[in-house]
Amino acid sequence: MTDPEIADRTYVEPLTVETVSAIIEREKPDALLPTVGGQTALNLSVELHEQGILEKHNVKLIGANVESIYCQKRISRFARIANSGRRINSRLEGIRTRSDARFE
Repeated sequence: MTDPEIADRTYVEPLTVETVSAIIEREKPDALLPTVGGQTALNLSVELHEQGILEKHNVKLIGANVESIYCQKRISRFARIANSGRRINSRLEGIRTRSDARFE
């Protein structure tokens, strides 16, 4: 949050895993709200989770969990492919390998 009346502190720092990790160590928050900050905040939250930083500092994600962020990414990728005009192989019963699941 950047509102000084709501937040205890406001940081103007690059949004990187290293920077946010240092802030988490310093501030010791209970939770992180990844849904405020758009795709950048969501991606950064996933990176923090994957590197074990959230677990190490006992920080919970609120508003969205990692599984829902992963799901959203898959849906976004599918939508881009579907909207590109490329035909997606729809013979689901015949797909057994990665090469069967090709795009034509």
